[in-house]
Amino acid sequence: MLVAVFAAAGCSSTGALAIVGNVAPDGTVGVPYNSTLAVTGGTGIYTWTVANLPPGVTASGTSSSTLVLSGKPTTAADYTISATVTDTKLRTDTYTSGIDISTSPVLTINGTLPFTGSVGAAYSGTLTATGGTAPYTWTIENLPPGLTAAGESTSTLAVTGPPTKAGTFIVAITLTDSLGATAKSSIPVTISSAAGLAITGSLPATGTVGAAYSGSLMATGGTGPYTWLLSNLPQGVGDSGLDTDTVTVSGSPMSDGTYNATALVTDSKNNTALYSVTVVIGAGQSAADSACTTMPSPLGNESQLMQAFAFVMNRTDANALPVSWAGSFTPDGKGKIAAADVDEISLAGGPASYRVNLEGSSYSYGSDGNGCLYLAFDGVNDAGTAAPGSHEPNLELGGNVKSAIPSNAAAAVIVPASLSVHFTVSSTYRAGTIAVTSGTRQVLEWGHIYAQTPTEFAPAKLAPQFAFGATGAYIAPADEIEHASMAGSIAFIAETGALVNGSADNNIGGDISGELSGARGTLTPSSIATGRGTGSYTVDTPRGEISFDFAYYAIDADDFIFISSDSAEPGNFLLTGRALAAATPAPSLSGRYHLEMLGVYVNGNAGHSRTTLDETGRLEIEDDGSTHFSWVKDGWGKSPVLAYPNAIARTDFLTGRTTFQSPGAALPVAYLTRSTSKESIAGFLVGTDDSAASGTLHLALTPFKP
Repeated sequence: MLVAVFAAAGCSSTGALAIVGNVAPDGTVGVPYNSTLAVTGGTGIYTWTVANLPPGVTASGTSSSTLVLSGKPTTAADYTISATVTDTKLRTDTYTSGIDISTSPVLTINGTLPFTGSVGAAYSGTLTATGGTAPYTWTIENLPPGLTAAGESTSTLAVTGPPTKAGTFIVAITLTDSLGATAKSSIPVTISSAAGLAITGSLPATGTVGAAYSGSLMATGGTGPYTWLLSNLPQGVGDSGLDTDTVTVSGSPMSDGTYNATALVTDSKNNTALYSVTVVIGAGQSAADSACTTMPSPLGNESQLMQAFAFVMNRTDANALPVSWAGSFTPDGKGKIAAADVDEISLAGGPASYRVNLEGSSYSYGSDGNGCLYLAFDGVNDAGTAAPGSHEPNLELGGNVKSAIPSNAAAAVIVPASLSVHFTVSSTYRAGTIAVTSGTRQVLEWGHIYAQTPTEFAPAKLAPQFAFGATGAYIAPADEIEHASMAGSIAFIAETGALVNGSADNNIGGDISGELSGARGTLTPSSIATGRGTGSYTVDTPRGEISFDFAYYAIDADDFIFISSDSAEPGNFLLTGRALAAATPAPSLSGRYHLEMLGVYVNGNAGHSRTTLDETGRLEIEDDGSTHFSWVKDGWGKSPVLAYPNAIARTDFLTGRTTFQSPGAALPVAYLTRSTSKESIAGFLVGTDDSAASGTLHLALTPFKP
């Protein structure tokens, strides 16, 4: 509250005392706010008292006939202000009004620049700023020579001019608003020569040692005769026709590896055109192994797949150490890939975000719902961390169930030139399974694939509350790892990208946290092309912070998968997980449910076995609230070995956290989803015993068999 101090200055007036004018009903954090109120009538000296101003806004003129409210609001909220004026004869009048202070929308770069142009021909493109807080400042780097930018201090940036040099330029754009918020974009612009010289045709992106390899390229446009220069072809592959309009490449590769082959053609007027392709030559394979391990042959049903898909795989390598993948790919209906992003995390190799060579990638798909996906990689982007340096590894976490890391662990990981997987999708093309089938990485990974809805990737369309589950490993000191599982719920604020007010349960090597509160984090806007974004997550525990950065892939407004992206060092996590929309208040559990969980065996050798433990369960909740819980160890198909006919299920309707209590039992904790429309998932589970299991709670669509 601001209380005015009486002053002996003023003027005389007559008539009834009254306040005139109105305050502006809306304001924005960080943007100047200004409103004025005045007095009519009354006598002598006026004194104002003002209450409940938005933080950052102050009152001036409190000893005059005019009150001015001004400043830059600092906190978004609804405020009801009160302004009272008193004259010398102690007559008063009071004005009240609401002021809604909001945050600016997320700063975004809209539009793009033309991806192609020609030397000497007119080129024009515009980019527009939305959200944030004006005024804006643009910076643009690596424009093709001859192009200029205008409007660097406005909301619209215009790029125009005739290009003077051919080539491919990665134009980097940064938009900054008045509060220091930034948005960035990278746009590839290819400028062709003035004569229109171009290369058509292609070279195969894959081959096999000892097998025939061939392809051809043709020069079009320009002015003949032509001269070719080819470099970095696979060993054992040669070229011919270097002084004609068509060059032929053929031979049998002699060694496996990755080759960045290029072909440069020059015409008689010294115009040039460049073609490049990453060629992956694999070792010889048997026919049984080659189905999904090289560029796949068409299966005749490729036209049925033009839907974008996200996937996640989470298994172990040859040393039983965690290796996980997550990514997105968009089939073009013709056997090629229109867009893709891929992330990997492993104990030996750490995080990696791969650049996908779309030209060298492909897929096949059959009428039986089975397909092969081949993604070729150009290299590695940055390490993939969402917020480098945002947290320090915590070496104090974890329990007693540890596994020694083999001394040869690092030797088992090879930086891949490609990813080859087998996948299946349902007849509705909504969900399915995905698995690595190549033996070259000495891993066996299996996971799920989900159809994406790119129109729902925008932050404003994401659900305001999510339930989530995560599984993986915690890297303990002294070359040991611990199985880790997490489940929880958290709110999402689209305007700021903040994750807030989260609750969670964690189990790290048998260290059971119980309910934790105050979880928080961030989500950056995801790519429109692939749904990939980045984020961070932190929750406080009695042993310090649990914190990790991650990449995520949006599936739709209610669903995303994520993979951690921190360095593989002690105190950090290697995790994958999924988040589904949650409801507040949470729904009540009623009916029949399956529980599916995976953990690790715990034996008398301090947990040094890394054998997977399958746990499944049945849960029946009657209309009167009575609960029947039965538990099966070691997988499906066995009779229940543990039964809890009088368990008690309790749900916190604010967080969706559900516990199952029975004497002498260590039953899992669930965080409930909003609906069961996604694979019948009703919640995410985290175990409360040393196996540190994690999993999902599914609505049973058919009655249980006796």
